[in-house]
Amino acid sequence: CAYAALGNKEASDANRNSCLDLLRVTRQNREVESRLQTTVQNVRQMSRWAIILSVLLILSVIVSVALVRRWRARNNRYATALMGLLKLCRELATFPVNHEFSDEDDVNKTLTSLLHKSFANIICDVDSVSIFIDEYPVEAGDFLLRTTLDGKKEYLRVVSSGAFGDEQRTFIELLLPYIRVAKSEAERLVNMGDERTRLEELNLSYSL
Repeated sequence: CAYAALGNKEASDANRNSCLDLLRVTRQNREVESRLQTTVQNVRQMSRWAIILSVLLILSVIVSVALVRRWRARNNRYATALMGLLKLCRELATFPVNHEFSDEDDVNKTLTSLLHKSFANIICDVDSVSIFIDEYPVEAGDFLLRTTLDGKKEYLRVVSSGAFGDEQRTFIELLLPYIRVAKSEAERLVNMGDERTRLEELNLSYSL
């Protein structure tokens, strides 16, 4: 304005252009600063997301490894239980001929001893195995084995200090037919032996 008042148009134009250039540069600097702030905010937000994704990835890997180990341990436990189950089925199939019994109480004692030893590979923490006659089951580990000729109910009792869940019950229920047949056949052999002894004694008395 001073140059214009003095009549120096060229100096006035140059001064005006300088002011306009200064304003343009200032505006550009503000735009650059605004873009820089936006970029910094975006970088910070992306960094936070990257950290969150990294943590989620690590957690996913840890959970996956834990699930795989649990799955393998469970499969190994099932495989061990099934192998023990198969072995016990074979032993029960040959139980009457592989043991000698003096009477039916001896059959029960030998059978429960075999079951107690074998259940360690099928059901953990088995405290005792017994066979008894009663009207109704009393404990969670009582399984109906058979009904005797005189109408009494015979139960198999498995006492475990650990958890006695559906899996353990399923394993034992699968074994019940084998246990029932093994016990019946062993008792039949005992009765046949007693009958043979009586016949021999009878023959001996007649011969005298």
